[in-house]
Amino acid sequence: MNIAVLSDIHGNLEAFVSVLNDMYSENIDSIINLGDTVGYGAEPDKCLDILMFFCGEKVALPGEMSDSVNRYKGKCTTAVAGNHDWGVIGKLPEGWFNQTALKALKWTEKTLSIRHINFLKSLPLIDKNNNILTVHSSPIHPEEFYYITNSSHAYEALMSSGEQIVLVGHSHIPGIFVLRGENISNGVLYEHQIKGDERLLVNVGSVGQPRDGDPRASYAIFNTDNKTIKITRVDYDIDTASSKIKDAGIPVRYAERLKWGF
Repeated sequence: MNIAVLSDIHGNLEAFVSVLNDMYSENIDSIINLGDTVGYGAEPDKCLDILMFFCGEKVALPGEMSDSVNRYKGKCTTAVAGNHDWGVIGKLPEGWFNQTALKALKWTEKTLSIRHINFLKSLPLIDKNNNILTVHSSPIHPEEFYYITNSSHAYEALMSSGEQIVLVGHSHIPGIFVLRGENISNGVLYEHQIKGDERLLVNVGSVGQPRDGDPRASYAIFNTDNKTIKITRVDYDIDTASSKIKDAGIPVRYAERLKWGF
């Protein structure tokens, strides 16, 4: 089975749909979403509609989307909440966000329907299933949304959980940390086949706001048969996504950084 693991879509419909098209070429069977579907981008409502459709909700999708998404109806087995998801439903104080992010968050709140809000409220912060832990940030106090940015953070996160694989997003920087005994790799790894009792922490990167210097959308594919996980990059129409952000009146910073991946 091939599982697609997505995170940090951030209202970027162009990136999301391009990833969905790539998933079809990769013969994806199911989907895991690690949160922050909203925030920064100009189409959080449409991105949430798609995710809700994948999670089995009855959603009327625009015709131009249907070919890209119908194949994954009900295929999302796990979805958790991120900090921006929590922000728009009032579970994080406004002071948690910097002023630019807060402006984008306030814009997002006005764009979403009650149904979108209720869906976000229904999402857990953490999920454990089949020896896989899924969380937006860190399994250590997930409500604090700590960043995992180095091998020490990854080691602590793995040691705090009993699962073989921990899947995260949040930093928008993809990488695979491999724990062998007491030794952990530095995370500069983008494909790995699990051997023996190895344990992995995988940051799948960001679909809609990459920040590792590569502007392409990022997601991960986990093949449960051969125990291989890889980070995949996908080109998308950055100019259109950027223009939509500017036209919406969202802070221009989030439009410009799409072009550079920072």
